Amino acid sequence: MESDLFVYAEEEELWIECPPAGNFPVFDTLCKFVIADQVEIADRTVDFGLLSIQGPGALELVRSVTGPVDPGMPELGHVRTLAFGSACRVVRARPHGKRRV
Repeated sequence: MESDLFVYAEEEELWIECPPAGNFPVFDTLCKFVIADQVEIADRTVDFGLLSIQGPGALELVRSVTGPVDPGMPELGHVRTLAFGSACRVVRARPHGKRRV
């Protein structure tokens, strides 16, 4: 096992989120298994940041910055939108510290 990670599926691409310590091992492992010439794996770590907004007013705060976000979005559901004129991805993650069994 290289790292815990989340995979967000888009129509033409997959986005992978993992802790910083897993970045290089995951990237190197994925590169080893590329067998099709129509696949590109790119490390975009320096191009993006992560901001976690938690608590009872989180949904309203996110909506005030990004516009409408579906309150019924399933856990780990995600949507691309804009925040302050820049592209971003809103992900509904489970509450911090809670684990699924």
